[in-house]
Amino acid sequence: MAQNEVQTTKEFAHRCNADGSFDSICLFCFHTVGTTMTELELLPFEDGHHCATSNSTRNGSGPH
Repeated sequence: MAQNEVQTTKEFAHRCNADGSFDSICLFCFHTVGTTMTELELLPFEDGHHCATSNSTRNGSGPH
């Protein structure tokens, strides 16, 4: 992946930083849920992240 290229999953964007580390960013609340040296290491951070925005959006009960 090229430097600063963003890879997007269904709920998280992955960004490669200048130092070679990766950030995982929640696409619902825009919180950086984790920073690691490999993308694979981001999975536990993503699995453990629960934001009110994503839950309300998924359930259809978000703000109108």
